[in-house]
Amino acid sequence: SVPLALASILLLLYAAFRSVRHALLIFSAVPFAAIGGIAALLLRGMPFSVSAGVGFIALFGVAVLNGVVLTSEFNRRRARTSLLRAVMEATRVRFRPVLLTAAVAALGFLPMALSTRPGAEVQRPLATVVIGGLISATLLTLVLLPVLYVAVERWHWRRTQSIGTLAAMVLLLLFGTPTHAQEPITLERAFARLDSVHPDRLRWLATVAQRSYERDGWLSLAPLQVSVEYGQINTAANDSRITAQLPLQLPPAYAAQRHYLDARYQEALWGNQWNRLQRRAEIAKLAYQVQYWFTLLRSLDSALQVFDQAVRVVSAQRAHGVATRSQHAAIVLQRTAIASQRDGARAQYQAALELFNRYLGSDTARFFPALDSLTVPPNVLGSSGHPLLEQARARELQAQALRDASYADRLPTLALSYSSITFIGYQNIDGVDRYYGPSTRFGSVGISLALPLPTPWALSRLRAAEEQVTVAQWEYRATAWERSTEYIRARQRLQVAQAQRRALEQHDLDAAADIIASATAELDNGAINALEWALALGQALAVQRTYLETIRQWNEAMIDVQLFGE
Repeated sequence: SVPLALASILLLLYAAFRSVRHALLIFSAVPFAAIGGIAALLLRGMPFSVSAGVGFIALFGVAVLNGVVLTSEFNRRRARTSLLRAVMEATRVRFRPVLLTAAVAALGFLPMALSTRPGAEVQRPLATVVIGGLISATLLTLVLLPVLYVAVERWHWRRTQSIGTLAAMVLLLLFGTPTHAQEPITLERAFARLDSVHPDRLRWLATVAQRSYERDGWLSLAPLQVSVEYGQINTAANDSRITAQLPLQLPPAYAAQRHYLDARYQEALWGNQWNRLQRRAEIAKLAYQVQYWFTLLRSLDSALQVFDQAVRVVSAQRAHGVATRSQHAAIVLQRTAIASQRDGARAQYQAALELFNRYLGSDTARFFPALDSLTVPPNVLGSSGHPLLEQARARELQAQALRDASYADRLPTLALSYSSITFIGYQNIDGVDRYYGPSTRFGSVGISLALPLPTPWALSRLRAAEEQVTVAQWEYRATAWERSTEYIRARQRLQVAQAQRRALEQHDLDAAADIIASATAELDNGAINALEWALALGQALAVQRTYLETIRQWNEAMIDVQLFGE
């Protein structure tokens, strides 16, 4: 029954995860649990029995459940962060659920393990196996399972990388750098990391936060003015007077201030969106540049291998008097040119990879882009609408709010006041003389208006505010015109590259491959000489390089279309 239960568990794990490696990884909890169960039986001097076998079956189920909880959390977090960080965060988050699951089961079986009543000889082996196995399985699952997950995922990554990842790994081998020093990163993860490490992105995020707090504090009241007087204010006696005054503006002034601060927040919000879009376009271009230079490098390396073979053939033909010295020199010269181009492509690749990592906050070549294809997918930047226009619109709203504030400044300003004063001495009240001492105070309230004067300078400020609105409106139109112009240019470049790409893919690439194969075969059997072969091969390689350059232009145009499009 135990082998059947184990087989069933493994089958269910595969059905749940659709992955053999994840199923086997979780199934590793079974030996972890078996260690503790067997050790517990040995410590208590109990033999293996049917009840102990039932205990092992129950134990394996609980142990596997803890593995499922951890592995599911690993996979969920692995989709949006690095491998090590995902494992550490998932282990921290799932530590308590795994521990409580094991503790509840172990405590539930504790009375059975300690029982001495009739039937205890059946219950004790079952409970002993479960309790001992849960202790070892829980500890080993929390410690060893994360380590095994990292090791298995890295092994799987090395075995089944995509085209971009495989390309970078091959280049790392060529350059003598160990593959474990780098990790592949998708564009989605690169975008997320860009937002957390790039100084310009952090500056814009801080600006949005600052403008948000600024907007929340839109109501700005003037300070409360308090004055105290003491002396012979009214009579020869020393009186005291305390006055409190609060200046207030009319509601239109506060409304204009609120609209202005809200427009500033909107400008920062859309500016942040536009900056994020620009930085995403830059990192996407760099990622596809890295892929372009690698693909070109691989093409030149293949061509160099072909030329090495051709040099050997021509050398043999020259030894037999079939090829001339000039033919041999031409082949060697062209091979040297290909080798020089390859070295240049390698330097360009390294420079692009270094800049790509610099954008991601790494001073070393830690990351390399893992791309699914040679071409940019649609909506790779993940944008909707155009934040550049919205930012210009927010500036226009700012100018309108400042204009409203300038008009509000021409409105009267209120000042509410309260005064408390003493009149020490005798006062005649209704024909009766009464004495008022310093403890008796008399109060009064007041209101005053401050009326701005319609001076020429004030009118000039109003006209300047009106002109600022006009400037903001024209700035919005200019921004819209520039955006549409850049979009048209990018679309035209995309159309040209698309036409060239279609022509190359339909005819020229296949013809170039046929030329390389047939010309090399004809050179081997002596049907053509070295110069004819070099000419044919040069034409075929030129077609391949033209195709790669067309793909590069198409990618950059596609990114610009998405950057400046609607």
